[in-house]
Amino acid sequence: MHRIKLTAGLNLASDGECFTPTLTPESKKKWIDGHDLFVANGRTFALVDTFNCVYFMDCITGSLYQFGECLTSTELKYTDFRRDNDRAAKILMAVQKVNHANAR
Repeated sequence: MHRIKLTAGLNLASDGECFTPTLTPESKKKWIDGHDLFVANGRTFALVDTFNCVYFMDCITGSLYQFGECLTSTELKYTDFRRDNDRAAKILMAVQKVNHANAR
């Protein structure tokens, strides 16, 4: 499990914790290999923890989920998290760029 830092005052992973699509292929692979990855509804999540809680983190946006509920939005809910490092890696390696304003 990967320990993360939160954005100050928010239940959201800091930007440095998220997968960055503009990294080199080698850097992307290193990020992927350093996380336990899950897939739900075609989106990728990493199992992460802070000093006192365990979450599923959306790899791209940094949104945190606990018990299927998004902690930063009342609209997003995922309950069918499946551990699948290979599928998650394929999804993440295919991401070219992200508009974070629309992703969160």
